[in-house]
Amino acid sequence: MSANQNALEDRLLTIKDVCDKLSLSKTKIYNMIRSNEFPAGHQLGARCTRWPLSKVENWMRERLAATSDDTAKAA
Repeated sequence: MSANQNALEDRLLTIKDVCDKLSLSKTKIYNMIRSNEFPAGHQLGARCTRWPLSKVENWMRERLAATSDDTAKAA
């Protein structure tokens, strides 16, 4: 399977899905996007933005890795 096929098969999340997955508020997520701390979604229409599940999961992995790196440095 090619990378393009994988991207097309990636589940797209609504802002509600992203909020639920991260246990963060919509305001917090949009503030993080503005400060380049979280990936912006893809604008699919005038009022339709979606986030690929893989991007959200990659962000979560990076945050967890950064947290464990900070914990290891503090020890």
